Amino acid sequence: MKGVRCEFYALVVVLLLGSLAIPSVSALNVDIELTGTPEKPFIRTTISNTVDASGLNVEGIQILANVSAYFTGIVPPAEVATVKTSIHEIVKAGVRAAYAGAGVVRNFTLNLSFDKDSKVLTWSLEMEVEGIFPKSAADGYRADVRVRRFASVGEVVVQAVKSDGSKIPGKVYSINLAQTIGLNLSSFNVPLEQWTRKYDYSALGQTTFTLTLTKNISISTPHGTIVMDPESTITAPGYASGSGDEISSPTAIPEFPSSNMGLLLTVLLALTFLVLRTARMKKLMSASS
Repeated sequence: MKGVRCEFYALVVVLLLGSLAIPSVSALNVDIELTGTPEKPFIRTTISNTVDASGLNVEGIQILANVSAYFTGIVPPAEVATVKTSIHEIVKAGVRAAYAGAGVVRNFTLNLSFDKDSKVLTWSLEMEVEGIFPKSAADGYRADVRVRRFASVGEVVVQAVKSDGSKIPGKVYSINLAQTIGLNLSSFNVPLEQWTRKYDYSALGQTTFTLTLTKNISISTPHGTIVMDPESTITAPGYASGSGDEISSPTAIPEFPSSNMGLLLTVLLALTFLVLRTARMKKLMSASS
């Protein structure tokens, strides 16, 4: 019995340790919204990426630290603006390549930071793409969602700097963003009919397409490997269907409810409750009198 009991306790320990497994640090999340108006539809794309860079060599780590310096207020603003403009152009080129020359990128923002101790890179990108709706009218829309699978095209040249932001004379880094920071969504090049589709029957009336890829994808770079864990979600108005690169629906493109919609609904429910309660109190007072 003592042997059986020891085996049981050992099994419990193993199960507990398994339940406490530390999740992967990597996470690439791509959120895409089809929004705007029937006259001016656009696709809002938000990308957030947490990259495990522990597989990079010393130079690879130094490159990420240098790129990060341009986003943390260390480098003079004029030089920061030059680097950010170059990155913007590279992203626009990637989107145009995905759409074979079409697509206009606007309202582009990028934030980035790198922790040398944990070797974790985090960055987020937001942009809007217009001119990629073959149809948008009162009787429905068709949207070309190739932005979900674009990759940055070209390299950005970054002046090497010290920890205080001062330049290292004669040293620059030529950085491929697709490899260096993982700005490459080509792994989501899966026909939309193969994505998981779910329709929201609430007042929002929207369809969500989701694709989760194999966890912990390793990407080879000239300086080692980085690891990402990709997932993408596309939100489309109305009851929508997907085929190839296109999403379509008989519903017109509306402006998506703002993040305050939940608060607004709560306030409306509270007001409705107060009105009903007041009416009930008046009715009880009338009956008592």
